Amino acid sequence: MQNVQTLKLSRATLMFPLALVLFEFSVYIGNDLVQPAMLAITQDFGVSSTWAPSSMSFYLLGGACVAWLLGPLSDRLGRKKVLLAGVAFFVDLPRDFTHSKY
Repeated sequence: MQNVQTLKLSRATLMFPLALVLFEFSVYIGNDLVQPAMLAITQDFGVSSTWAPSSMSFYLLGGACVAWLLGPLSDRLGRKKVLLAGVAFFVDLPRDFTHSKY
């Protein structure tokens, strides 16, 4: 007969993957929400519609630059603090833009 060792997972252990999934979802859903309206957005900002296809490239470039900056920062401060600060930033940023006039 074998001894089967059970593993108890704490709440923090379960919440971290959930927070990571929600963070990734919020980042990628942003692209899916903006792309269908890209031509209207270019008209609102008064730029040529030829910039619309480049938006995905700039979006991915911005994500790469943020990862390049946040990687060493999370090594220094701790991944949990940086991840939670990123989630707070992505939750708060749309609220700030809805109350501003460009």
